[in-house]
Amino acid sequence: MAITKHGKTVARLVPVEAKALPLLGRMKGTITIPGDIVGPTQERWEANE
Repeated sequence: MAITKHGKTVARLVPVEAKALPLLGRMKGTITIPGDIVGPTQERWEANE
């Protein structure tokens, strides 16, 4: 299909050939975790006092 402006072709619509991305592992390498997220924070809580 062609898109025209005043009778002249300015663009063509063509089907997209989309490559299917795998569902598992799609976000790999996009997130970084700075520091230790499991260990204690050494922060005093009111509940501990």
